[in-house]
Amino acid sequence: MWDQLSLASSMGPASVELLASGLDGYVDQVKRVEELFGKIWPPPNI
Repeated sequence: MWDQLSLASSMGPASVELLASGLDGYVDQVKRVEELFGKIWPPPNI
């Protein structure tokens, strides 16, 4: 996995702004995906 901030910085200020504006939506999407995987693929009991 790459460092998003350094990647965006290398691409320019506009992408940093885009990343900042899209971060909340990205986090929400990741949470939904994690919940989905949690329902489909629960961790085994050890």
